[in-house]
Amino acid sequence: SDDDDDDANDGGVRQVVDLSLGEVATVTLSDGHEAVVKLLDTASRADDIRGAVRESTIQVEVNGEAKWIECGNYTLPEPIGGVRADCPVSDALYVNSDEDRWGLRKNARVRLWPMEGRLFDAEEFVYPVLDQRWLANRSQSGNEPTDDYLPFWTAIYYHSGTDIGGVDALDRVVAAVAGRIVLANGQVLPGYEGTPAVLQQWAGSTRTDVVFIEDDRGRLYRYSHLDRTVEETTLGRRVEAGELIGFLGNGGASGGWPHLHFEIEAMQPSGLWGAEEAYVYLWEAYAGAEGPAVIAVARPHRYAETGETVMLDGSKSVAFLDEIASYEWKFTDGETASGATVERTYDQPGFYTELLKVTDAEGRTAYDFATVQIVHAGDALPMYTYMHVAHSPSKDVRVGEDVVFKARVFGIGGGKEDWDFGDGSPHETTQSGNWPFAGDFAAVTHAYSEPGDYLVRVERFNERGEPAVVRLWVPVRE
Repeated sequence: SDDDDDDANDGGVRQVVDLSLGEVATVTLSDGHEAVVKLLDTASRADDIRGAVRESTIQVEVNGEAKWIECGNYTLPEPIGGVRADCPVSDALYVNSDEDRWGLRKNARVRLWPMEGRLFDAEEFVYPVLDQRWLANRSQSGNEPTDDYLPFWTAIYYHSGTDIGGVDALDRVVAAVAGRIVLANGQVLPGYEGTPAVLQQWAGSTRTDVVFIEDDRGRLYRYSHLDRTVEETTLGRRVEAGELIGFLGNGGASGGWPHLHFEIEAMQPSGLWGAEEAYVYLWEAYAGAEGPAVIAVARPHRYAETGETVMLDGSKSVAFLDEIASYEWKFTDGETASGATVERTYDQPGFYTELLKVTDAEGRTAYDFATVQIVHAGDALPMYTYMHVAHSPSKDVRVGEDVVFKARVFGIGGGKEDWDFGDGSPHETTQSGNWPFAGDFAAVTHAYSEPGDYLVRVERFNERGEPAVVRLWVPVRE
């Protein structure tokens, strides 16, 4: 209804509309301009193993200009019809989603912004992991399917929030925006029944790793899997953007790997609560604060069977000061390729991490990594291996400074981690626990004696000979 649209469009910068195929809506933008929006078509692509939707797209017409845009999947808003637009979600995900995370009751959701200005309307929006470089390790965002190491799992968790991986119990989590703490330490304020801010159970007890903060527009911000909160994180207290909440961890239903689950819940045009895709706001906050010349993006992760062609895509990378001049790939097996998109096949199941280097016309560079989970569906194995590795600090590392690395392998099997720090120093060997809910992280400390861009490689083989390989980029400055 129009009233529901008014609730969803709360006076902020972004306007949002849900559309059925062929439906036309006139949306008044925050700067007073109008946009006539029509949903022309939708499409999606699922894998053959789990049936999980790997890519969904919509064809939308805005002010007479039609364009196909990808939904979620680390996609930034695109200019179309004199405005900026994105598609956070389409109904393609409802075929096998494990639950309704979006409150979508039509075919697609479209968000619109003026061509100029901010994407997020709060006075301040802060990247919520303090002093961490942009997506410095593993992430899950934009409704990418999770749990790919469990190929038999066909009720799909499409990750509607953003998981930001980190170093367990060391990386600091701060409030992204100002607001009031409405859930913390296993307690919730009265009056939040029927909202996403509800207490959750895990392993028979109330979870204490979750914090919800309500902003001044009534949106709810979730911070989950915290190792611990700080003493000041108390129910009912107001916090400012950038204020310390706690420490990143793997509490609750984390799957065992340490990360911050960050999610914005907002009233949607359907009149229901639903996820407000946050990747674009995180991008804006980080890029605005740090001013990077280049951000390389090789995500989301890829998933395939042995022998199946895998398309790796770096085209979502951005150069802020100049044009992108080159995309260079270096694969786990040592082979190389160039181009925004490249194709690979894998003969062996495992967890691979492929390196992307993006260079602009002035020679400024950035790196990212595409993680690739390869399974053999014919094996009907209950679980495949994967690995999480992170380091701290990851931003502004100086020559001679100690960098803490932590690793954890998941999946049944043996083996040890082999560490190559990328600087010619002797390799190190560790053995982390390898079961999601028991087992320790392997921790090592390393310092670099010269400035440069160091590419760390951590590798472990299980008893089936399947590799888990993770790579990290450690830029070191004087």
